[in-house]
Amino acid sequence: MAPPPADPSPDLHPGNRSLTRACLVAMVLGCYFSVAAMHILLGLAFVSWVSSSMPALRHPLRTPLMWPMAGFVLIAALSAILAWNPMSTKEAFSFATPLLVYVMTRDVMAGPSLVNRSVQYVIWGGILAAGLGLAQSAFEAQGFRISGSLSRYGTFSGVLLLALMLNLSRAMFGASTRERVPLLLGLGVIVWALVMTETRGVWVGLVAGGATLIGLWRPRALVALPIVLIGAYLAVPSSIQENIQSALDGSDPVVSERLTELDHGIEIILDNPILGVGPRMVREVYDDYRTPEEAALEGRVPRYLHNNAIQIAADLGLLGLGFWLAIWISWFVRVARSYARVDESDHASRAVIAGCLAAMVAFQVMGLFEYNMGDSEVAFLSLFVFALPLAIEAYSGD
Repeated sequence: MAPPPADPSPDLHPGNRSLTRACLVAMVLGCYFSVAAMHILLGLAFVSWVSSSMPALRHPLRTPLMWPMAGFVLIAALSAILAWNPMSTKEAFSFATPLLVYVMTRDVMAGPSLVNRSVQYVIWGGILAAGLGLAQSAFEAQGFRISGSLSRYGTFSGVLLLALMLNLSRAMFGASTRERVPLLLGLGVIVWALVMTETRGVWVGLVAGGATLIGLWRPRALVALPIVLIGAYLAVPSSIQENIQSALDGSDPVVSERLTELDHGIEIILDNPILGVGPRMVREVYDDYRTPEEAALEGRVPRYLHNNAIQIAADLGLLGLGFWLAIWISWFVRVARSYARVDESDHASRAVIAGCLAAMVAFQVMGLFEYNMGDSEVAFLSLFVFALPLAIEAYSGD
């Protein structure tokens, strides 16, 4: 790949755009530590962004993936209106907000230098959060599942997974020998924190993301992956091994409960195939699909279905799911092509693009077992990472 030309969209208000960048970086740290701070910082970034040059807003249709994103937001709005529920209308905004993170990040982080620094913020934020979680475990009873300063261990493991993929990619592709030492130490901290969350879905995502990185780095090395997985299984504590075994043999009641949730989710989709039941309205109708026996045995209604695609289809119908899939398929195709075009000597860009590809693979595979798109911390951080390869494109004029 030839050296990138001068930025084709120079800052007309560089002070404002610098403030937007600072707010977005602080928002990234908020994803690890405080959901309230994260939302406040996103609001500040938006106010700063709208007062700057906003090339992405002046030419919105030129922003990659804008058509499927606009369609997704429109379907969310229509579904909320038809649901006739004020809460559903409010929740419709939650589908648009992460996309705003993408648009702003791609606009103001354009350029290899800014993107590389952004990746470092994601990595070191993850290492700090993982360290905090491990310190937390020192004051808790044995078997405590760490969540850092976040409310749920599933959310905590989701944001750490994204940091881990970028960290691993940087160590494999873009770091010098001197830089690899702190990266590998940080990698160990994040991996151990993920072990302490005991979240099974994140491990499947980790394997998928790791396999993606190995395939991009040394395809032949994939043959050693089964040996590595067996070694990792033997190395983890016995409680983790039992957790994995119970998930595979179907004896785990949590797995059984989630399979039941998916069955009811499919029933909801079949009854509301076009626009779904409305954003975040599955919980309101879930009781209608439970048998009397289930209602007697289960004391709670799930907050959501533990699968991104099923949850989105139930919320927004097959139209919403179609636009959501279009966003991700278009992104993977575009970013994979970008990676193929990068010169092998451009280690930094290869590390960024490969890491973002692996992070999004891990995110989506974890989303087969968790509704991680519904965790705002995970969604915001994932859309920030999602934007970084396209920010390199924006700078290069591709």
